[in-house]
Amino acid sequence: MTRLRTLRRKVTRSEAFLNLLASVTRGFILCYYATLRVTRETDPESEKLEPGKRLYGFWHGRQFLLVPGFRDTGIVIMTDISWAGEVQTRVLQGLGYNVVRGSSRRRPARALMAMKAEIERGHPAAFALDGPSGPPGRSKPGVLFLAAKLRYPVVPVGTAASRRVCIPRTWCDYQLPLPFSRCVVKLGRPIWVEDGSADTGSLDSEVERVTREADRAVGRELGNGAGRAYMVEEIERTEEEWKRELTPEQYRVVREGGTEPPFTGKYDDFKGEGVYYCVACGNPLFRSSEKYDSGSGWPSFWAPVSEKSLVTEDDDSLGLRRVEIKCGKCGAHLGHVFEDGPEPTGLRYCTNSIALDFEHEKQNGGNG
Repeated sequence: MTRLRTLRRKVTRSEAFLNLLASVTRGFILCYYATLRVTRETDPESEKLEPGKRLYGFWHGRQFLLVPGFRDTGIVIMTDISWAGEVQTRVLQGLGYNVVRGSSRRRPARALMAMKAEIERGHPAAFALDGPSGPPGRSKPGVLFLAAKLRYPVVPVGTAASRRVCIPRTWCDYQLPLPFSRCVVKLGRPIWVEDGSADTGSLDSEVERVTREADRAVGRELGNGAGRAYMVEEIERTEEEWKRELTPEQYRVVREGGTEPPFTGKYDDFKGEGVYYCVACGNPLFRSSEKYDSGSGWPSFWAPVSEKSLVTEDDDSLGLRRVEIKCGKCGAHLGHVFEDGPEPTGLRYCTNSIALDFEHEKQNGGNG
């Protein structure tokens, strides 16, 4: 077994194998991309920018459309220091990108300085803001550091596909457009960083806003049933089993679609920092950073943890068209979502406190 592992390591790390794998991967990406109907929408302010004096920022899970879509533009990209990063480097170089090795976890300062040098040579740069390993939807501070040093704007980028799948067990819910899908790449309004004091929260909000706009552009709107395709690891229990696991009031709300009276739930005016989970199955649903005071009397959020956290269904039970939100894992009734929320999404996920559990977020002490 030791000899076999040694042989496998020797083969998979050889120049011939790495070049072959990169070539096959590159060919697959280009052939796959050719089946997609992709349009690009650019904010007028971004169109005015000098081509080499901008930094692109996007979510790791939405990057597939960008790799072939911006090929041969000389954009500089950072890849991880690993075997997979080596393959990725060769693929990207074959597509016309400039590559710097490093990450926010390994040699971050050296990698940022190398990126800065490439950018100063006239190459725009692109960053998977929440890479290489999350948490999803939370950008690292490196791009803001570079933007402040270079006095270049960050252009938020959102992508969407009318039909797509999420690759299982990926930390970022990596999205792969299905062949022949209608796709949109949206470049938003540039964000200028005057100094190093800008926080990542404002950048996250802008990238999320542009991403939601891309979703709407391909018809992935509330109530269209698209979310149901992303229910994973579904939990199936009989109603008798649910009755044994839940209190009577929890059962009334999450299984029978009930509603707790306004201003009575324990999380309505709750200010703790952490994550809200489904009370029935423990599925992560919302973060405290997306919670806000809507004045409605129920806990309100402007975005879920991820697209797989929730599913939506049309609800005409009161003679009014509403959109019900359910847990994406067990189908528990949580509340409803309305289009009167704050930016960047304009949505209000109105939930019942009794459908939620809360856990304070653990601190990892690093920059990711």
